[in-house]
Amino acid sequence: MKPLKPKEQKVLDYITKYIETEGFSPTVREICRALDISSTAAVFYILRRLEEKGHIVTSNKKSRTIRLASKENTSESESLRVPLLSKVSGGPSALAIENIDGYVDFPKIMGEGRANLFALRVIGNDMAASGILNGDIVIIESGKHFTSGLVAAEQDGSVVIGYASHNGKDTVLKRAQDSDSSDQIPYVSILGRIIADYRFY
Repeated sequence: MKPLKPKEQKVLDYITKYIETEGFSPTVREICRALDISSTAAVFYILRRLEEKGHIVTSNKKSRTIRLASKENTSESESLRVPLLSKVSGGPSALAIENIDGYVDFPKIMGEGRANLFALRVIGNDMAASGILNGDIVIIESGKHFTSGLVAAEQDGSVVIGYASHNGKDTVLKRAQDSDSSDQIPYVSILGRIIADYRFY
């Protein structure tokens, strides 16, 4: 790798720390704000120089697609890049590129045999009793056939998380596995089952 100028090193250090903390890369505008760089064009230029010098890898000029070259070899062989979605729908557009807000590295050995993984960031503490907290990132195996266990589902355009069961007519969710019927969320469309929960401190 070629040596860096001070401003290039500052940007690389910020990207490295951000990925370690959040699990995905910052946007260009976040880099601008954090490092007090007034122009997005200046950040794009620095990113291009960092890539030319072999320190980072970018793809398709999309948001949150910066990867550290130092981890590229091990990451590709040991991890899957699971898309972190900003929004989902029950239809086939759930994994559309415009909905991808970044990527989460997930151990490849844990993802073997699982199809169409995606990730969502939890908002709120409705599932705190089950150990899923605000800010957690959950990994989901996509599939409408998961009608029992801990799942993600869509209800009226919003994503909800809970324990799925069938009441004889519809699939319903409960916030806690042993809660009573008054806690049920009816009329949901299953998006997939939750297979992992990431928490960053």
